Amino acid sequence: MFLGERGGAAEEGWLFGVRNGVVVLTGLVAMVTDWKYRKIPNLLTFPVIFLGLLLGGISGLSGFGSSAGGLLLGLAITFPLFAFNLIGAGDVKLVLCFGALKGLASPPTVSFVLWAFLYGALIGGVFSLCLFGLSAIRKTSDLLVQWGLTGPRPVGHGPSAALKAKIPYALPLTMGAFVALLLEFVAESPAPWLKT
Repeated sequence: MFLGERGGAAEEGWLFGVRNGVVVLTGLVAMVTDWKYRKIPNLLTFPVIFLGLLLGGISGLSGFGSSAGGLLLGLAITFPLFAFNLIGAGDVKLVLCFGALKGLASPPTVSFVLWAFLYGALIGGVFSLCLFGLSAIRKTSDLLVQWGLTGPRPVGHGPSAALKAKIPYALPLTMGAFVALLLEFVAESPAPWLKT
């Protein structure tokens, strides 16, 4: 899918800008609410999904089909992870927002929602590795103190107990969407190495 195209027909520039703007705003709000409350509210996601389908419908039946296809691709990607309790329902709905807003590309392997999710999963994996590393450092430090090899750690030093908490996954998902948007802007595709 090239910049400003959906379903083979060129899309008006303003509509393309609105879609991208709503992706950015939705992601930012989801990041804040997920970080602060550990929830991505339905009050955010359901209206955005509806708006994505509505914006697709403005482009005609093929545009609506593209938005519905993007939504279904997002569901196909995330539902198995949700079923195994690897991501939350809010994370699924956030990905559905991205899918409905940006639609299904031709071929589907270059769809925004697919690559935004993959980039987000990669970023989330890096976050998890960093937290795991910090947790290992803390455990090692605790063992050294326990064995008497070092003095007690001063209060307030070292990794906090917050490291034990799960990552609010809206952060990496939104960052993944931002990477996909940047690649669309620079290279006209969220996966420029794939031939379309």
